Amino acid sequence: MAKQNIKKVSQEEVLVDIAEVTKETQHWVEEYKKPIMYGAIALVVVIGGWFAWKSYVESNQKKAIQAIWKAEQMFERDSFALALNNPGGGYEGFLDVAKKYGSTPAGNLAHYYAGICYLNLGKFDEAIQQLDDFSPNGEVSPTMKYGALADAYSEKNDFSKALKYYKEAATSGGVEDMKAFYLKRYAMLSEKQGDVSTALDAYKEIKEKYGMTNDARDIDKYIARAESKKK
Repeated sequence: MAKQNIKKVSQEEVLVDIAEVTKETQHWVEEYKKPIMYGAIALVVVIGGWFAWKSYVESNQKKAIQAIWKAEQMFERDSFALALNNPGGGYEGFLDVAKKYGSTPAGNLAHYYAGICYLNLGKFDEAIQQLDDFSPNGEVSPTMKYGALADAYSEKNDFSKALKYYKEAATSGGVEDMKAFYLKRYAMLSEKQGDVSTALDAYKEIKEKYGMTNDARDIDKYIARAESKKK
């Protein structure tokens, strides 16, 4: 068996290698000392800033919840103008809450409330602006936002955008009753615009996918009407 040629490494050679590596490392650190220092400072600032921002948002969320409750009370009473600007008792309306606390969940929700208030007051452009500023999350709020936007555009006779948002409301999540409700609105508006084939497909989808919902109870009537129009 061939003998392996093993080179003996002296202690002096090891020390020289270590010294070279140490020298190179020191040189690298010296050369990039400022960027390293700035990077470390930046990291500390980012981490500290994140905790400060988290604390700020949590604090403002409490303030927003305290501020918004009176406007919500007026909203429940259908006092939409008061809910927007002057709910009484020194409390702020949805517009002020949204402006001051828009970065908080309660402030974000105030945009949606304000949009619905404007929608009920017949101020559709203002409703659209507020609804656009609302950032939905979860299963239900996207459906609520897109459905309200569709209603606002429909009131403005902008039916192409209304159809777009009714479709989004019907497919963006939420419970089956909400999906069926907005899918039916999408179908009815499509039918009204002369797109009977699209309407018929949507009516049939309600029957097949959402047969247990309220909007499916009389869906056969809509299907029959659309089918008669296609003949």
